[in-house]
Amino acid sequence: MSSSITKQQIWLLDDGRLGHLRQSQAMVSAICAHTETFKAANVKQHSFEIPAIHRLLAPRILPGADAYLNQWLPDSLPAMIVGAGRRCAWMSRLLRRRFPEVFTVQILNPGCHHKQFSLLIVPEHDDCDAGNVLRMRGSLTDLSNPLDKDDEKLWPDGQHIRLAALLAGKDQQNRMLLKQIEQRKLQIGHVVLSKGPRTASRTLQEFATGGLAADVTIIKPDKGGKTYRSMLRQANQFWVAADSINQLSEVLSARQGQSIWVAGSARSKRKRKWLKGLLERQEIRLLRDYPTASSAHSIQQSQSFWQNQTSQIAREVLSRYLQHHDLNIDG
Repeated sequence: MSSSITKQQIWLLDDGRLGHLRQSQAMVSAICAHTETFKAANVKQHSFEIPAIHRLLAPRILPGADAYLNQWLPDSLPAMIVGAGRRCAWMSRLLRRRFPEVFTVQILNPGCHHKQFSLLIVPEHDDCDAGNVLRMRGSLTDLSNPLDKDDEKLWPDGQHIRLAALLAGKDQQNRMLLKQIEQRKLQIGHVVLSKGPRTASRTLQEFATGGLAADVTIIKPDKGGKTYRSMLRQANQFWVAADSINQLSEVLSARQGQSIWVAGSARSKRKRKWLKGLLERQEIRLLRDYPTASSAHSIQQSQSFWQNQTSQIAREVLSRYLQHHDLNIDG
């Protein structure tokens, strides 16, 4: 492997959406962990905000977009660009148009222009097939952090049920989940409640005024920080709002035999397909069936898949990258 490739950069695009950033970070982390090619690479995270009209129509490129790129473009040329979502797809397309030799990895289906990316990583429930498409289940996850030494204490000592409830963007699902907590507060005890990036504040305010504030610890989105990871490690039960594929994927990846119940159903056809697959494989159960849990065998199979998915996809990304440059796999 030539030293020039080892020293090149990976650009990680950040469009300001937490779920997109987490998936891109997970992919870059897995890529750097599995090969000497990028172990010494300098990963640079580039945050950007594109003009409203371009944002609305992304990933379509309108006249004048190159002028924005000229203002934003860093000096050095990366070996690979990784981004998630349509805004990052817009930026990747602009960059590849300027630098055709750059290898672009687009996470999530941009909806069009598939051939204008080196590689796409698309959820299987999107039914997208092409020669440059890798399919994933749910979303990519990486919850490891070598800096974590001691978990934050989130539940009282001796509590039998350590329930983590994860809210999402759909208010109806959140209310359904919170209502179940209220009805079962004597049974489940103290609850750690994770507020999603799009959770309506008024919903939590109404919940708190119901007299349950002392029984609940609310944690807010913090880019997957220590408190969030502590919650995932310590909980022995999870209730998750159905709307958030990212959060549910993280719970599936983090669990060590714990059961998961999902509140509500998804409105979109693609999300319903995603949930149906999880239910058919008995990886999750619906909250209306609580406390009936998935079988130990189903949980074990699910755990094995989710803890290996991101790593396996990263290996395929590296294989395609090396083929693109006519290089040999180095580790």
